[in-house]
Amino acid sequence: MTKAPPDDPPNAGEAAYWSSPAGQKWVDHQESLDRLFGGITEALLREALPQPGEHVLDLGCGTGATTFTFSRHIAPGGTITGLDISPVMLGLARTRAENAGAAGLVFREADAQTFPFAPNSFDLLVSRFGCMFFSDPPRAFRNLRLAVRPGGRDYAIGILTEAGFLDVEAAPRRLDLVAPDTIEEAGRLASHVGPAARVMSARNGTAEDAAAIAEDVSVALLPYQGPHGLRVPTVINLFSARSP
Repeated sequence: MTKAPPDDPPNAGEAAYWSSPAGQKWVDHQESLDRLFGGITEALLREALPQPGEHVLDLGCGTGATTFTFSRHIAPGGTITGLDISPVMLGLARTRAENAGAAGLVFREADAQTFPFAPNSFDLLVSRFGCMFFSDPPRAFRNLRLAVRPGGRDYAIGILTEAGFLDVEAAPRRLDLVAPDTIEEAGRLASHVGPAARVMSARNGTAEDAAAIAEDVSVALLPYQGPHGLRVPTVINLFSARSP
């Protein structure tokens, strides 16, 4: 993880990281990653229950998968803002929106921890793994709480009580991660994004290292290959809360 100098703004290190080749990898593998996390997006959708006409904030939207999914459920009259600190990933999200002629979508490059949101401007705040990198989570969620209307819902992550939210709950959900079509492709994906990629970057990993990681991951995934493709069982926690 990139470290920010003391005088840099909050999350400057993360902003630099996701604007680097690390962010480009998520752009390059967008289709595979959208498929991999598709079940999580659908679980989030079932829990959040977006309604027509609602105004939604999607935190850490990346290349826009959750933003596009939720946008289909808030029409007519609704809007959704995809927020991220990576201009690289937002560039692809905007291109996808333009190519699809999608309406009611706005993508904004900003840090949710410090961005001056208009008070009471959103009915629903959602995030699929997009707010785990805040340098000061309570400060970030206090800022976000001001942007959510009284009674508005929040499905994001941690320290919501300290930030002033009410009725905070966490519920586990079991689902499958749908990996790329072949085990070899899944191994290569695992060696290019996520924890392995960060370790590779921090330790100046070589192409040979990446190939070795991909091979080991491919072997580990063999038990999960079945008649319906490569599906890896997982458990996620969905956090919910209400704005006072």
